[in-house]
Amino acid sequence: MMTTSFYKENFVAVCEKSNRIALIAHTNPDGDAIGSSLGLLRFLRNQYPDKMIRSFVPNYPPNSLKFIDQKRDVEIYINQIGETNAFIAAADMLIFLDFNQIHRLDSLSDAINMNMHATKVLIDHHIDPPEKFDITHHNTESSSTALLVYTLIEQVAGVEAITKEIAEPLYLGMMTDTGCFSFSHLSGQLFHAIATLIDAGVDPVAINRAVYSTQRESRVRLHSYLISENMKIIANKGAAIITLTQEEKDRFDFQTGDSEGVVNIPLGIQGIVFSAILIENKDGSIKLSLRSQDVIDVNELSNIHFNGGGHKNAAGGKLNTTMDEAVKVVEEVIQSFK
Repeated sequence: MMTTSFYKENFVAVCEKSNRIALIAHTNPDGDAIGSSLGLLRFLRNQYPDKMIRSFVPNYPPNSLKFIDQKRDVEIYINQIGETNAFIAAADMLIFLDFNQIHRLDSLSDAINMNMHATKVLIDHHIDPPEKFDITHHNTESSSTALLVYTLIEQVAGVEAITKEIAEPLYLGMMTDTGCFSFSHLSGQLFHAIATLIDAGVDPVAINRAVYSTQRESRVRLHSYLISENMKIIANKGAAIITLTQEEKDRFDFQTGDSEGVVNIPLGIQGIVFSAILIENKDGSIKLSLRSQDVIDVNELSNIHFNGGGHKNAAGGKLNTTMDEAVKVVEEVIQSFK
């Protein structure tokens, strides 16, 4: 449902009175986080050229997304921690994109929590946002945060304000967060927006190729290895588990984003309705990505068992255990399926 506390007059009024505006997206930014951030950043800079407006993500996006931001307008927090903290502390307006749990930003969350005077704006489509934002543009039925940014621009300035430079990252966000328009929450509104972005100059074929047809050989070999060697099928429960250890990451020259999409592959197997990939971090913790079809609510499972959340059919989590222990936890959850 749409959160009703978004009014374009409120958003515009805060923008107009703010001298410093910071846009912030989530850790391990994906196409929707980068696309919605960059699209909104460019729009706001066009609308308010005299204001200081910057966009930040905690760490690097995947290499496959770097083409969309050649000027590196979306800044990397870990490269400039002190400078970013200072800007966020002095910001009059903080806009959070594609996530709603500030505590999941690691050390960046401390700088945000220390700013007690800024107006806090949420633009997001994940469920269960906390009640601590001043303005919210939130809809769990939206297929992407990029689509919400599109509707915000449409309400505030009209679609004529969407230039090619704004349209391209918004299209990237909509395309990647729907699995090239194959996931749920597809709507007439989405495809109407896509048509508008194409009219603004987007080349869908070029963006698709830039994301999906420029992979390194080691990434392709990693995906093949994970499916052939590390995928376990629990057929009577319609489930699949894939594991990726730190040693295996080193063997395949793993880079940020290299495991993107692997968790979706088992769902293409007849009878599989739940898929999980468990990835070992350098600190020994285990990152989980969960996907499902039909009635299995992986957001609920992640909240209960894996210290995370997300959407009904796509969620993530984390376990501070060994890989073997994490696999046992996931298997126990799978055995509880009816």
